[in-house]
Amino acid sequence: MLVGAFTLSLNAENEEQRAVPGNPLKGAKKGVDELGRYFDNLFATELPFIGPNTVWEFDISPKFGDVIDDPYIRLPLEATYGFSETLEASLGYTPYLENPFDSDPVHSDGYLSLGFKKRFAELFGEKSNLAVGASVREPLDDIPEQNIRANYLLFRPFVVYSLQLGDTDRWTAYWNVNYDLIGDHIDDTPPPGRVPDSLFSLKQGVIYKIEGEWRCSLELEYQTTRMDGEEDDQWVIRPGVTWFPSEKRREAWFIPGDYSVGVTFGIALDQLNEHRDRSDFRTSVRFRWRFRAK
Repeated sequence: MLVGAFTLSLNAENEEQRAVPGNPLKGAKKGVDELGRYFDNLFATELPFIGPNTVWEFDISPKFGDVIDDPYIRLPLEATYGFSETLEASLGYTPYLENPFDSDPVHSDGYLSLGFKKRFAELFGEKSNLAVGASVREPLDDIPEQNIRANYLLFRPFVVYSLQLGDTDRWTAYWNVNYDLIGDHIDDTPPPGRVPDSLFSLKQGVIYKIEGEWRCSLELEYQTTRMDGEEDDQWVIRPGVTWFPSEKRREAWFIPGDYSVGVTFGIALDQLNEHRDRSDFRTSVRFRWRFRAK
């Protein structure tokens, strides 16, 4: 729940069954395509869709993109449970492993995360979906990231709305609003200086589901610290594409479960002061492999 990277998940059940009676995904949520796959998020953006009820989903998410730029490799682990067709909760743990390709690798116990998402289907019509949710992130150890908020307790409430465009489900527009509220520092004696500002984010974008194995997206994100009285803003455009190998293709490769591979390109039109030393162009790759069990 909590663009950076490769994401790994394993599916015990076949997500790509045709939408027929008996398919647990059929009718359980919007966002299901003609192959029975669903999209609960778009890279780092929550969408107003959740999985079928009474089903556990387990994600292993090694962020291999860290190998290029960082002395660590993050390994997010997450378990999600669907209490109903409109409510799910998740528990996650993200350790930081040493990067064997870095000259000065570091490691950390990382952080725990807890979250939930509540969906309100067709609240504003049959083509729309609305969801609200929140997540909490608690550091367990010193986090070796450059992110100035990494070592603070973080509470993130969010609201996300989607709208199907046209008579098919191929085009979907969405709007996501979230707010990162800063809590206590991991240390009893935090570093000197001012506590980082809380961060407001508005994301708006469109998803196009190409027939077959591909999905394209375009997102515009605005971030600001103005809610804390500052005047620091950031604008980023993110085009992306995701490939969902078919069941037949996966079987030919002898790789079990369901997975996808995506790439997104972050183009910063303006950056927060804390990001001024970063490149204006960032490429992120995500590999997702999911395990599902009732």
